[in-house]
Amino acid sequence: MVTKPLVNDTIQSMSLHPRILLAVVVSMVTGIILGITLDLKLHGKNPSTKEGDFVLDLEAFESILNRISESYVSPLNREEMLEDAVKGVLRGLDPHSVYLGKKAYSKLKNQSTGQFGGVGIKLTIEAGKLRVVNPISNTPAERAGILPGDILVYIDRKPVEKNALQLALAKLRGKPGTSVSIGIERADQNEALEFKLIRAAINISSVQSRWLDDFAYLKITQFQVDTGIDAVKAINTMLVNPEHKMQGLILDLRGNTGGVLQASVELVDAFLGEGKIVYTKGRRASSDVKYNASATDILGGLPIAILIDKDSASASEIVAGALQDHKRALLMGSKSYGKGSVQTVMPLRNKHAIKLTTALYYTPNGRVINDVGLEPDIKIEAKENQDYLKVVVKEFTKAINP
Repeated sequence: MVTKPLVNDTIQSMSLHPRILLAVVVSMVTGIILGITLDLKLHGKNPSTKEGDFVLDLEAFESILNRISESYVSPLNREEMLEDAVKGVLRGLDPHSVYLGKKAYSKLKNQSTGQFGGVGIKLTIEAGKLRVVNPISNTPAERAGILPGDILVYIDRKPVEKNALQLALAKLRGKPGTSVSIGIERADQNEALEFKLIRAAINISSVQSRWLDDFAYLKITQFQVDTGIDAVKAINTMLVNPEHKMQGLILDLRGNTGGVLQASVELVDAFLGEGKIVYTKGRRASSDVKYNASATDILGGLPIAILIDKDSASASEIVAGALQDHKRALLMGSKSYGKGSVQTVMPLRNKHAIKLTTALYYTPNGRVINDVGLEPDIKIEAKENQDYLKVVVKEFTKAINP
């Protein structure tokens, strides 16, 4: 039985005004600093023994804000300064913890349904830079010629900040018909290329199915709210196809950077009769959640191959890791990304929110995914002019018929 989702539990318990949140954050930071200072003094060490040493406490923080407000070349909005301070605290934690303003929060909620206005670019973080995983089919980005591997360097002539994935995605999304200009670096170009894109309604079909010989092939581009249900429907339809006797399932998660946790749990549950799917651990008791299989194997034990690559992350790794641990599927391809942390969206008043890392995912066997990734059972590297899926079918057939 699947327990209550962590994110829903947290949303119900959090409702803060941005200014109150700032006070909490500043108090936390100040408390940590003062705690360290006290600890050093108790052990006979003076934290400010060198001339010019400076310990930031609440008084100093307020003094800095006042100095900036009084002396900066242009007048500043005090509330915007406080909001920026919160953004800075969260940005310093990890690449996935962010402050969401009203527009960014609204766009995040729309994204999980698979319908939003934007340009159709899937991005990931690589060495602090934002790399294009791929442009979504039939979108402004694909039509403009954006390519996998391009590096996003600016949006509307403003440089993209290091690790600022959510901020960049929020800026790229917007009302259909509006324009946005982006600058990208490309490996074979000496200078950044600029593209002016007109945003459009982006409707993503997360599940695509077809046959590869007598293997059912499912490509899942991202995990949306209904992805698990849609995948099960597609598989059940293929199971009764009179023209094919299904020999197994090839589940393609390459380039799938994640999405809704519950959808990935539902997908794994379709292939397991019992046992753990995934569990999370954090500092708070509410962060410790277990998801267990409760259904029956809709494939009746037919073999499964899961395709992964360096962009398979988060929810994709939950699916791959669970089925690999249960020896229910073979992982094929290359090492996955290694994003196994839980981000909880905590709504604030005035339709703002924070997205905060609150726990880590663990596979059924207790493996950590975060910053580690998953190794494939059978390595297959994509090569130029190679029919990748043809190689997959050959290797999968060999593995199940030794």
